[in-house]
Amino acid sequence: MLDVSNNNLSGVLPQQLGKLQMLEFLNLSHNQFSGSIPSSFASMVSLSMLDVSYNDLEGPVPTRLLQNASTSWFLPNKGLCGNLSGLPPCYSTPVAAQKKGKILGLLLPIVLVMGFIIVAAIVVIIILTRKKRNPQESVTAEARDLFSVWNFDGRLAFIVRATEDFDDKYIIGTGGYGKVYKAQLQDGQLVAVKKLHDEELDDERRFRSEMEILTQIRQRSIVKMYGFCSHPAYKFLVYDYIR
Repeated sequence: MLDVSNNNLSGVLPQQLGKLQMLEFLNLSHNQFSGSIPSSFASMVSLSMLDVSYNDLEGPVPTRLLQNASTSWFLPNKGLCGNLSGLPPCYSTPVAAQKKGKILGLLLPIVLVMGFIIVAAIVVIIILTRKKRNPQESVTAEARDLFSVWNFDGRLAFIVRATEDFDDKYIIGTGGYGKVYKAQLQDGQLVAVKKLHDEELDDERRFRSEMEILTQIRQRSIVKMYGFCSHPAYKFLVYDYIR
């Protein structure tokens, strides 16, 4: 019998202990031993009890030592493993987990970089596709520098803000299937804005018909149209404001 428990011993277990062929009881518990159980322990044919609980040991327990063994002899420890109820199987030892963690640590930056490149490429493709689907046109030559009729930006977008999202206090009249608002642009210019009623927003054909007619007519008696906006939320025409 050899009992060195509760002594705060540290370091690795010496292989030489395996030469104690007549040893039957070995208690190494409640110390600070580290490393693994020496493979030489498997040749201790007389050993019937090995208590290494409450240490910092890791790695596999020699199979012969597990015969008629109690789980309490090996727990808790840093990471002992073996074919014994209560011990983790050896393929999930901390050593294996450490190696797996190192591999993941190397792969993670590569995956993140590749993911960023893919996302950036998708964003660029979407932007280019949208630009191709939304070509900028001009309603008239005079209004070319004032409005981009297909693109809901610039001064067309400012009209929504200038009318406080088409507040009723800016209404100056009605016309057909919409209301007419007065809007003052950033440069001080006043324009009349004819906005479709909400229930008419889906009537794209009627809106396009009026827009096409007004862009083709060139008469002094017809109020000049500067531009229009065709958007799911808003459909409106922008005219010269007649005082």
